[in-house]
Parts: sequence; structure tokens; C-alpha cells
Amino acid sequence: MRGGGVAKMGAVRLDEGVVRVRGAEGGHEISAERLAAIITGIQRTVRLLAAQEEDVAVSRRFKPSRDLREHYTLVLGIPEAGCYAQPMAVVDTRETATLTDPAGFFPLQAATGVLAAIQRDDRDAILNAVPHPRIRRSILEGVVDFLPSGEDTLELAAGALTASLDAMKREMVQHWLSLEGSAVETDIVGELIAIKFETKTITLKFPPTGTHLEAHYDIDLEETLFGERRGMVQVSGTVFLDDEACPIELLEVTAIRLVDLSPIVIRHVRHGGVRLDARVPLEITPTLSEDDHQLFEARDEPLGIDAFASTRDKLVEALDEEIAFVWECYALEDPAQLSTGAQALRTRLLAAFQGV
Repeated sequence: MRGGGVAKMGAVRLDEGVVRVRGAEGGHEISAERLAAIITGIQRTVRLLAAQEEDVAVSRRFKPSRDLREHYTLVLGIPEAGCYAQPMAVVDTRETATLTDPAGFFPLQAATGVLAAIQRDDRDAILNAVPHPRIRRSILEGVVDFLPSGEDTLELAAGALTASLDAMKREMVQHWLSLEGSAVETDIVGELIAIKFETKTITLKFPPTGTHLEAHYDIDLEETLFGERRGMVQVSGTVFLDDEACPIELLEVTAIRLVDLSPIVIRHVRHGGVRLDARVPLEITPTLSEDDHQLFEARDEPLGIDAFASTRDKLVEALDEEIAFVWECYALEDPAQLSTGAQALRTRLLAAFQGV
């Protein structure tokens, strides 16, 4: 019975339902490959919804933990005739399983509700039921894979809910996936909010929108984080953007760097055909862009230097290019061709650098 019934070995039946495939080959039969795809898809959907319910971090390549697998195990009953009908239940197989809240989370009903929203073409219901972008996208991608083909109809029933889908829904779900945004390789600067070393996850606050971005990181990157619980960091990797090009999710992290705003010391400039040495080492203290904190900026107004870049390393390169540019525009120009202000800038450049 749903919500109760403690089975042997500590198992607890959490929910039950039935999946039907109408129009299947022979009426009472279905290929093993097709059945496996449907059952695997429903199991994955159940565990993704359970991860959301339990606030478990989900990586791009969803691999449920042992606890999540044992807590939400899909088991099958004896198939029914008429159309291909497969009874199923979600069982908590953990040794410590207990029924603590009979009116709590019913995973098969939650999965049926998602499929019912797809049946109704109700994307708003999907957004409300699955607010987590990564989990929502993973579920929709899975649905595309296990939707029926040809004239078959897939029906899932649990509790008082029923959802019926055919192959025509695949194009709509793919369209919904396209509305989720796009993934790009980029750099994100954010405030480090939390580190969970046990799950290898970090949470950043993206300054322009205040959005909290959670991501898994590789253990090789962990050394950067030791001793850091707060502060600004820069993360490189695959970022999912909304339709306004704002990050809503970190899909994959390839690098983590502490934001370094210590002075950049310029002793030499080598760019293109320009070769300069600073007469006295020039120090410029970088800042983050005031509007969104996503760019490293470096300015020296007396020398006409104004450079910016997405990372500190790129900023150093940009400074070389900027100094070479103002040198060619002013220091190498005929003073007679320059305005009074430009002549003063030329004088300051010649006092700061010498060609080699």
C-alpha cells in the first residue's frame, strides 16, 4: 500500500503506479530495449525529483549517491494484459528505512505530474514543479529519450494522476529545452558563499543579479579553496545562460582562482614592434568593473592607460597592448601635430618609458 507497509529487510513502499504502452507490438508485448528505456527513464526522473525534494546537489552528469539510489528504488510487479501494463513501486531499501511522513513526497506521483504538464503543453507548471534549472533540463532531456515512437502512447498513472504522451510531444519538449538557454565556455566572478568539501561543491553569488550558482569541482582544484570561506573568486568552465545572457547555472568547472587585485608591476612592455622599459617600475592596481564585477580593469589617467580583460592574466597582456598603443599614438608622434593636452601626455610617457 502506498505510503505505508514496511516490507522485509527494512524496505518501505513510498509510492506505486503503473505504466502502460498502448499500441505496442502484438498488443500484449513490447521489446526489451523499449521497456528498458521507459523504466530507466522513469527511475531517473524519480531520482532527479527526489534530489530536488531533498536539496541534493546535482552535477551535469547526474550520478545519484548510494543513499539516493537505495532510498528511491523502482521495483516492478507482474505485467498486466490488454495493453502492455507494468505495475511499479518506489521502495526505500535502506536498512534504516522508516515511514516518517505518510503524506510527504510521493515520487511516482511527482513524476506523473511532470508528464501530465507535458501532456497539457503547460511549461509554467514544469517551471513551478521543477524550479532547479539543471534538474529540470535533465528531466526534459530524459523524457525526450523515453517518449514513444510511431503511433504508440505512453501512459503513467500514480495516485489520482494520469499522464498520456505520444511521439508528437517530443518536438514540443525539445522546443522547451531550447528555451532553457545556452551553454558557453566563459569566466564568472562571484562572491564565494559556501564550500562543501564532502560533496565537492561551491556556491557563488553572481553580483549583477544576486543569483546563487552551485557547481561541482574536481578534487584537483580543491587546494585553491582551503582557507577560503568568503571572498571573491573567479570560476572558469561551462556556464548556462538565460535569454538575457545572464548565468543561471554552472555546468562544469575547469578552474577556480582567487580574485587577485594586488598591484601589477610593469617593468617591460613587449607588444608588436614596440619594445619599452619602464624608467621606474610602474604599479597599477586593478579593480573589478563597477557595474557587474566581471571584468578586471586597470587605469593610469596621467599616462592615458585604460585597459580591461576577463581575467588578471589577460589584463596583464591588455596593459602591454594599451601602453604600446598610447606610445605609438603620442610618444612617437610629431609634437607639432598634437594638441596641448596630447603634448603633455607625450611628455609623461617619455618620462615613464624608454624605447629599447
